[in-house]
Amino acid sequence: MFYFGAGDDRGGHFMWLPQQRGYMKMRPSREQRAQVPWSDGELDSGLAPEIPGKNQPEGICAIHFEGSWTAMAFWDRTGDKRFNSNSVVLAEGEYTFDEMVDKFRTEFSEIYERVTAKFELVEAK
Repeated sequence: MFYFGAGDDRGGHFMWLPQQRGYMKMRPSREQRAQVPWSDGELDSGLAPEIPGKNQPEGICAIHFEGSWTAMAFWDRTGDKRFNSNSVVLAEGEYTFDEMVDKFRTEFSEIYERVTAKFELVEAK
C-alpha cells in the first residue's frame, strides 16, 4: 500500500510508505515502481475526479481499478496549497470506497487526520 501526495505541509507530491515520515522519490526503483500500474502523471492529478461545474472540490473521491490494484484519488490542498494538488491512496487488491477509506485511516493515520480535519471523504457519483 502507498500514499501519493503531500506527506506534510512543506508541499510537493511523493509516494509514501505507511506510517513512515520519509518518502520514496517520485522515481522509486524499477521493482518498487513496477508494483503500481499508474504513471507518475496519472498519479499527479490525473486520477482525481473532474466534477462538471465544480473546480477541484476537495474530498470527492474517484475509485479506479487497474490490474490487481485500487486507487482512491481526490483533490486535496491540506498539505500543498497549490491548484491541482491531490492525494491518491493505492492498495494492491480490489476494494470498495469504504474499504479504501478504512485502509487510509489505518495505514496513513497522520495524513488521514489532517485531511478529514478539513473535509469529509465522499465517493464521486
